[in-house]
Amino acid sequence: MKKNDIQIKFQISDVDAFLEKLKKDKYILIGGAFEKTTRYDFDDERLSKQGIFIRTKDGFNDTITIKEKTQRKTQKKYFERENETFEIENCDYMKYLLEKIGLTKNYIMEKYRIIWKKGKVELHLDELPFGVYCEICSTEKEIDKIVSNLNIKNVYNCTYWDIYNQIDDSKKDIKFEKDHIFLTDLLI
Repeated sequence: MKKNDIQIKFQISDVDAFLEKLKKDKYILIGGAFEKTTRYDFDDERLSKQGIFIRTKDGFNDTITIKEKTQRKTQKKYFERENETFEIENCDYMKYLLEKIGLTKNYIMEKYRIIWKKGKVELHLDELPFGVYCEICSTEKEIDKIVSNLNIKNVYNCTYWDIYNQIDDSKKDIKFEKDHIFLTDLLI
């Protein structure tokens, strides 16, 4: 069954203060993991041009997801996709299958992710080579309340690939630092 996924992202400049705010607001830490997401397409990128995205992700679980742009074209405030996610045995096995059927063009995004939850809201804290971001996943009403409560001014209603493509080319070769902020005792 397809699930409608509604979210926004924003960059976090002070991680310690943000984590303190989550604890104060009684968000529950679900866990953290290093995730590798690989998006697949044909060489001519025909799926992407149709608004269809196939990806595998390892980290918490190995999964394959098929995302599609929604038909609702009038609103641009939130990032919204219909998606179907399936747990798989192994992302490498799925890569082999996808490449055999012609999905040979791929894009890789790696990040450290921590998931916090409160009610129907999930906050994903993501450390990427180009910054630390928070992804709010919930209903439009809940997202608006959190954006207002946290006094967030600049939001992204796009993918991390889109954010990465907005970065100056001279800064795109950045790698993860040796010590990752999410591997510290700040989480507990």
